[in-house]
Amino acid sequence: MIVFCGVGFFEENLLNEIIKHWEVTVIEKDKNKIDKLQSAGKNITLTEGDATSAVLWKKLDTEGIESVIVTFRDSDLSLEVCWIVRNILKLDVPIIVLLYEKEGEKKFEDSTVTLIKPMDISINIILNKLHKNYSRAIDIGQKKGEIIELNVMSKSHITDRKLKNLRPSKWHLAAIYRNNELVIPSGSTRIKVGDRIVVAGEPKILENLAGIFSKGIPQFPLQYGEDMAVALDKRHSWVLEESVFLNAAIRTNNLRILIRDSQISDELKNKLDTGKLSYKIEEENKSKIRFVENKENAGIHALSFNRSNLFDYIRAREIFKSAEKPIFISRNSSKYEKVIISLNCFDPVYPMETGVEVARLFNIDFEVIYVTLPKGMRGDAEEIRLDERRNLVKDFGNLYRKKIPYKIMEGNPIVQTLEYLGSTNGKILYISSFKKGSAGSLLKPEVGFYTAFRSEFSSIVIPQKVENE
Repeated sequence: MIVFCGVGFFEENLLNEIIKHWEVTVIEKDKNKIDKLQSAGKNITLTEGDATSAVLWKKLDTEGIESVIVTFRDSDLSLEVCWIVRNILKLDVPIIVLLYEKEGEKKFEDSTVTLIKPMDISINIILNKLHKNYSRAIDIGQKKGEIIELNVMSKSHITDRKLKNLRPSKWHLAAIYRNNELVIPSGSTRIKVGDRIVVAGEPKILENLAGIFSKGIPQFPLQYGEDMAVALDKRHSWVLEESVFLNAAIRTNNLRILIRDSQISDELKNKLDTGKLSYKIEEENKSKIRFVENKENAGIHALSFNRSNLFDYIRAREIFKSAEKPIFISRNSSKYEKVIISLNCFDPVYPMETGVEVARLFNIDFEVIYVTLPKGMRGDAEEIRLDERRNLVKDFGNLYRKKIPYKIMEGNPIVQTLEYLGSTNGKILYISSFKKGSAGSLLKPEVGFYTAFRSEFSSIVIPQKVENE
């Protein structure tokens, strides 16, 4: 038996559906409403009275109660009914409360009840209709947009690639509907244009994911976080200005500026204030290591180092070992003319995705480089790595319908990469990747980290989690 407390216009229609499947006892103190329900059917028992009266509840067959539905507009009345059911009748049955007062939700924080907000549901349904390519879950999960269903309408770097190669960190593909059939995703599954997919993850990340699938819009670095965190250095006065330049192109929402031993010039402060830029200045006495550890909402950290300073090198190694998000090393080489992407890392997908997205955001050309062993020294594993990288470059070329310049060099990856960067004309933005939690040893540093540290050009370095080497 379901006990139904209070009947209005909406609740009457709900009641008519419920009695098709369950026996219902209705408690309603309005005699006119009771009379109106007399012809509702044989599955309904009508009780005229006040549902907030404990005396009335004790007259019911409480052993037969399976659920309680409370529909009062006044949340205090609903709370009183819940208190009677739990504390006087001692019933451990599901209680569903229709909540119409927005501020009334806090009253039920300590109650073991399910709150349903008809107004919010209506709003979400309308919003789902307005969003042409995605809709948010209304009655499952937290109902905050952490589960969405969306249509894949455009090619992007995510489509037509095996899921195991995507390695998403803040979203998870739960299901694919293709040609009206359910596809359970596996590592070898590929998302295709025309698919309808169900995705779970952080709400803001999913909104941006919808942008990628609808228009193929680059979203870096929103897959890592919303803000760009900048640590000022009095030795390198250009860091903030170059960070502002980068911030204007990529998809960060806010600029967070950490001041330790530096000050912002009045001229630059005026530019920040007059520009269309959301920023926040934070005066903290924290090391750069703590800086990259504590900025949870940051999608990218902007730092600077003296590339010929041993102490800066040691400090940079420790910072990279602590980093969870991409690091931008500023070298005052803004107004970039080209992006160079290094595939000398464990998983080349990380720098490839980022480099292509950044190049598209700046609307500039990009090229790809990889340094391998001399042919006579290569084993089977290195040949496999070469094939993987050729196929990856080919896949991206097919996706964007262009021939991607790809240069393969032989020799020491660090030496050859730095020599190639040094011989390149124009202003370059260098993209590399390193193993999360490690910058290598002092004598054998990680290629992605060390080439970015030693390069004369600004760099974006992507940390990647390596589970099985």
